[in-house]
Amino acid sequence: MVWPGASYWWLIGASLIIGVGTGIFSVVFSYILQMESPDGKVGQMSGMYNSLNGILLLVAPITGGFLVQLFGVFTIFQVIGMITALIGLFGIVMQNVLWGRRDTEKSSKEERDIV
Repeated sequence: MVWPGASYWWLIGASLIIGVGTGIFSVVFSYILQMESPDGKVGQMSGMYNSLNGILLLVAPITGGFLVQLFGVFTIFQVIGMITALIGLFGIVMQNVLWGRRDTEKSSKEERDIV
């Protein structure tokens, strides 16, 4: 529902941005899944991801609806936004600890050999 006098163009623009972001995520995640999975385990890892994703697609709307009824829409959006920002900031600050430092020359040579 759009409030009176508002244009639908912002909804179309937001939907376009979300669609592009989803497409980029899909491609990047598939690449990471193939490159980081142990040899011979790509199918197993992909299956686990798809199973987890399916469960989350069922549980998330129910949980979100319950939380919105308890606390209100704006409060939930603000809390989830802050949590997402904190997780992203933590990942940026701690990236060397979490994922280790890679030798960029070695990893780029390995990627060229694979391709």
